[in-house]
Amino acid sequence: MTQLTLGKLSQDKLTIEPVLEGNTLTLCLAGTSDSFSVKALGLYLGEVTEEVARLGLSSVAFDVTKLGLLNSSSLKQFITFLRPIKLGTLKFTVEFLVDDQIPWQRRCLAALVRMCPIDVSVRDINGGGPGNGSRSIPYAASSATLRRPS
Repeated sequence: MTQLTLGKLSQDKLTIEPVLEGNTLTLCLAGTSDSFSVKALGLYLGEVTEEVARLGLSSVAFDVTKLGLLNSSSLKQFITFLRPIKLGTLKFTVEFLVDDQIPWQRRCLAALVRMCPIDVSVRDINGGGPGNGSRSIPYAASSATLRRPS
């Protein structure tokens, strides 16, 4: 088995713990990702890209269920991370694991799904959402539940 060289990040109030299982790299984010940790987050996501390419991984999962805040500057770091996927220079899928009981998580990450709707998805860890909830559901597929009745 190939060795994961990516380490844990602890920056201000943000921690990221990498776990390699099979062909998927899961990154568990906890704490807050605000202006104090945005630079470290960007550098770390660059290391993630290198690690995915080095190991030839097919998917990356970001578990944000323990993340209390993801500000717009941090969200931009994820946009930068996804850019090579959108341009087709890297090919792997990205899944964001959210807790739909914390509504901002799915809403905040919806922009990333719209950026790369084929390769990026958001999934509720509690299995909520349309259908049986066991598959990844792009944000657009579940947005009908947020509309106000006519």
